[in-house]
Amino acid sequence: MIDSVLHIDWNEFHFLRPRFLWLFLLLAVLLIIGLLVVREEVRWKRNIATHLRPFVIKKGSETMKRWMQLITFLVLSIAVVGLAGPSWEKYEQPERILETPLVILLDLSQSMMATDLQPNRLERAKFKISDLLEADPRLRVALVGFSGTAHTLVPLTNDYRIVESNLKGITTGILPFQGSDLESGLILADSIMKKTEAPGIVLLISDGFDESVFELLQTRAIQGNTRIEILPMGTATGSEFPSLGSSRFVR
Repeated sequence: MIDSVLHIDWNEFHFLRPRFLWLFLLLAVLLIIGLLVVREEVRWKRNIATHLRPFVIKKGSETMKRWMQLITFLVLSIAVVGLAGPSWEKYEQPERILETPLVILLDLSQSMMATDLQPNRLERAKFKISDLLEADPRLRVALVGFSGTAHTLVPLTNDYRIVESNLKGITTGILPFQGSDLESGLILADSIMKKTEAPGIVLLISDGFDESVFELLQTRAIQGNTRIEILPMGTATGSEFPSLGSSRFVR
């Protein structure tokens, strides 16, 4: 026992739960209150006539009371130290694994219905997403669709089955407005990735890449801590696609 105490490395001494040491402030307040009570008792006892004190004050009661107060204070102090968890050993805490978020930004504009990629660009994009998930990228994945507006279709998740099940029902008509507002999609992707500390990846799957789009992507990549990957959908020759809400085809 003595040897173990002598061989303690006091430089390693620390408390596991140091917040409980604040309870000593409460003990100090109780001690001060106790001293004030004792002082008041001494004061009124002095007002008792000397010849009456043996009959009013019981012998031995004061000594016993002082000892009980001292023992109570010591027991409470030991309890506070015990709650604080004194320790002479330090353990390495495993590092928290930061899971990289992957936001799949899927273009849902009507041009994704073009058939230069069979069966059409959108379905081919969904096949690519399924292939990615089947490869188990070990990332937290979110799915965002954009056309005239951007909406979160699947929030960040480790369960790729949720993403797969939602892919089946995605069409170009599920968003309220048509168009190709890529910037709103990138802003939404950034807000999703702010929920994690790890740097994120945006996978942009679209059929509309011109000079303005590349300038926007470059600006967003420089401003944020995000890597942007692109997966073009379409061919150099292009193809007609059905106009939404009519039987006409446009190119």
